[in-house]
Amino acid sequence: MIGLTDRQAQALRFVAAYTDEQGYPPTLREIGDHLGIRSTNGVGEHLGRLEVKGMLKIKPVISRGIVLTPLGRAFVEKYPAPGVVVRPEPEPEPGRFRVEG
Repeated sequence: MIGLTDRQAQALRFVAAYTDEQGYPPTLREIGDHLGIRSTNGVGEHLGRLEVKGMLKIKPVISRGIVLTPLGRAFVEKYPAPGVVVRPEPEPEPGRFRVEG
């Protein structure tokens, strides 16, 4: 999967989903709980590899200092979690305008 292990992809998707839902990134402990990893050090290793691959940036010494890069966001959008069906928005009927907001 484009240079990511399944576990790395799972971590990246979780960071993206959590950030989208909560408005801020998860902690290492929250990522570990989701992935079933007890050690925050183990979570840090996964995130470090994702940073090397350009999928996210880690701001050291800052709690919740994880930021998805444009590449990471594009990956999550192009490769959603297995079982997730992505449907495009329907086109508006002719003569009608789509209202956004």
